[in-house]
Amino acid sequence: HDTDLDFGTASFSISIWFKFSASSANEDIVHIARPSAGDTTGKIEIYMSSASRLYCYLHNSVSGGAADFNYSPGTIDDNVWHKLDFVRDSAASKLFQYIDGVLVDTDEGPLTSGTMTDASATLTVGGSSASTPIFPATTGTFALLRMSVGIISATQVRQMYDAEKGMFVASAECLLQSGSTDAVIDVDVDPLSNKVLV
Repeated sequence: HDTDLDFGTASFSISIWFKFSASSANEDIVHIARPSAGDTTGKIEIYMSSASRLYCYLHNSVSGGAADFNYSPGTIDDNVWHKLDFVRDSAASKLFQYIDGVLVDTDEGPLTSGTMTDASATLTVGGSSASTPIFPATTGTFALLRMSVGIISATQVRQMYDAEKGMFVASAECLLQSGSTDAVIDVDVDPLSNKVLV
């Protein structure tokens, strides 16, 4: 954990790629909280539920457990890579959940979640921060976790998804390139096909 992740009452955005095979229990993807405080402290929790839906929760550090949340429709523990974008827009008092660049759920305020600041918090990926994780991610795989203060727009969410989805197809071959130049800075040769990757 880092104080940069103590979002307070500010807007924030969380993005992550994930893949789950059929989940029969709740499995945490991202968990920010104190190890033993339960829901009595500010907490951010993103998890795949036993009902195969992705839940994004904010727990209130003021009123001890009051929560705002949204969740994905349908089944998404299908062993396919998906991208989640979870956005809290404090000015509009809303939570947004995007899956694969598409808005799937909105929780409209007033947000009960108050401040999300806790100097004693821990950040855990793939389980809770307790010494024995409550919801370990036993069927999940994750990549490219990003967190930031401020909101990303629906257009930016879609652009990020479109730019990154090629990295998550079967047998993908990718070279990560500079975002500030179109000059060729990476070249490689595929030893199996002899194709040149630029």
